[in-house]
Amino acid sequence: MRPICLMEDSAVSEQRMGLQDGSIPGLLDIIDVPLGEPHPFSFQPENYLIADGNWRKINVYNKSLIESLVDNPPDLWGGSSDRIVTSSLRNNPPSSSLYLIKPSSFRIFKSKFDGKLTACFEYNTFQYGLKVTDLKIESEFEKSRSGNYVFENEQIYLCVSLGVPFQGFTDAEPCCYKLVASVIRIPLTI
Repeated sequence: MRPICLMEDSAVSEQRMGLQDGSIPGLLDIIDVPLGEPHPFSFQPENYLIADGNWRKINVYNKSLIESLVDNPPDLWGGSSDRIVTSSLRNNPPSSSLYLIKPSSFRIFKSKFDGKLTACFEYNTFQYGLKVTDLKIESEFEKSRSGNYVFENEQIYLCVSLGVPFQGFTDAEPCCYKLVASVIRIPLTI
């Protein structure tokens, strides 16, 4: 389930997702969210409109149980490309636009040109290079130099998502980009 707003990109602002104590939900927080009607798009079938009301933190998910939540699609929406043309999605809509996956390798690349982060990883023998939209990771790397960063002594899980349609400079038609929405890092015990 993905809570959305009726805005241009359907993203929920931090102001709208604020908890009763004024804080913002964290990764793996279990949150009670007032929801309205289902509002699926052909490329995001799990969308629900948020309703008025306060978000409430119930608990924090036990990291040691995260393996039970992992999805196992054969690939990420048709192979290793970082995008899918929307006409293809209209003709063959995905059953889900969100996956929690466990990559077999993972690193972050920070571009020296624009400072953007790319998650480079292997999943089911496919090599991926997807843009990172995880605000915590973006903040963590804000002052880092460009280059590659490997996460050692941590098991990595990724929440990957199909974004809303966007037509980039090199795209012949609008595409839904594959994005890394969250990077979940679990320390390995030695």
